[in-house]
Amino acid sequence: MLDLFDFIHDHLPDSWFDNFHQAWGDSLSDEVAIQSVQEASDFFNMNAPMNVHEDWTTGVMTGMSFTESDDILVFNREQMQSMGITDKEGFDLVMTHEGAHRALQGLNTGFDSHQEELCCDYMAGIRAGLNGMDEGKLAASLAGSEESETHPNGAARVQAIEEGVAFAHRYMDDHNGTPPSFSDCLEHFEQQYDIAQTNTENINLRPESNVGFAGRNIDASADDNLDISSDDINHLKERAEGVERKDEIDNTLKGIKICATRHGCTGATNCDYSLGAPIGR
Repeated sequence: MLDLFDFIHDHLPDSWFDNFHQAWGDSLSDEVAIQSVQEASDFFNMNAPMNVHEDWTTGVMTGMSFTESDDILVFNREQMQSMGITDKEGFDLVMTHEGAHRALQGLNTGFDSHQEELCCDYMAGIRAGLNGMDEGKLAASLAGSEESETHPNGAARVQAIEEGVAFAHRYMDDHNGTPPSFSDCLEHFEQQYDIAQTNTENINLRPESNVGFAGRNIDASADDNLDISSDDINHLKERAEGVERKDEIDNTLKGIKICATRHGCTGATNCDYSLGAPIGR
């Protein structure tokens, strides 16, 4: 893990970390900031974003729908502070919301913008429920937000977060501490909101060895030319033959630390960029 942090530290400019220090002081070190982005990616068993940098808002820009490896994640520290997100746990859940946008790309869910936002809030609640995290700050930060063209109102978003927490707890209780799969979570969300179910029978998580920043060029600028590997090209050819996001998400969420106190277990742990709707108001 230290080698990973060293690699990332060497490829991100000092200004990236300075911005975090100004906003968070010693409560969110360089390593912790990177860890938050990485852990949210690991939760959905995805590669971390190709690029992370400060911008005018907090959100994710997705590129080609068949891979998450060209995504760009942006954040705005003033926005986070104004929303009351001032510690790592709150920031972790914001990154989980953004990670859910990344995980949903290419799934052909048919969600409208409000439904996708609610699903991402719900997935943040899932992570909070599975890991014993406090969802209160995220919920409070959204509670008073007004409905917009892209976002539902705050009350609906809080309800989605709480439903995610509740489903995670119920599922674990009913399955002897076994966490739900991504497909289980998505199916339950669609049932709760009376949405036609997404066909996820071919959705698999990537092996853990493929998760992370390693081998990816990381830069502070979102304007760099996209470096597409031969693997990505082969993957594109597969998609041209009609393969629908196969082998990208498994039927079990990885990177989950199960609450030992609550459950008594030892734990288990097209090419144009368009800005995904930010989490904020």
